[in-house]
Amino acid sequence: MNDIESAVAMVQVAQTRVAELQDAERMLREALPQAQQALEAAKARLRKLKTAGARADARAAEIAALQSRIAEAQNTEVSHV
Repeated sequence: MNDIESAVAMVQVAQTRVAELQDAERMLREALPQAQQALEAAKARLRKLKTAGARADARAAEIAALQSRIAEAQNTEVSHV
């Protein structure tokens, strides 16, 4: 293979690689907005679940405190009887 043939082969390889990268770039441009939307939706769901979990934890603590007060009141009633 002479220098010209070698250079032609290198150009063809480079052209193929550029075309592959352009295809990949096009696919990325099309897929990226959907992926970003999915990410934002997942983040929103996580925030919602964390908020709901915090509320549930607060309610559970409030219930536990009320149960403790009820048990205390019942113990007081029993000791006075």
